[in-house]
Amino acid sequence: MKAPNYKLIQIYLSKPDMETWTTLVGEASSVLEWTACVNNNKLEDVKNKLYVHNLSDGKRMAEFPLEIGTTVEKRNRPR
Repeated sequence: MKAPNYKLIQIYLSKPDMETWTTLVGEASSVLEWTACVNNNKLEDVKNKLYVHNLSDGKRMAEFPLEIGTTVEKRNRPR
């Protein structure tokens, strides 16, 4: 199942063996960046959510209030 540009697969938790995996969207020449499951192929009020988690235990500490839209990656290096 190698796919350097990624692909979308379906795995049933009741049958997690690799032989039962199904490819839903195959690998393409461009990189698959993200996917989303939608109900009846309808998207409404689409937006990303941005949370802050505690690095020691993974507990969610806060959610940033975002308007409808998307977020982009932001990295900061400690000074």
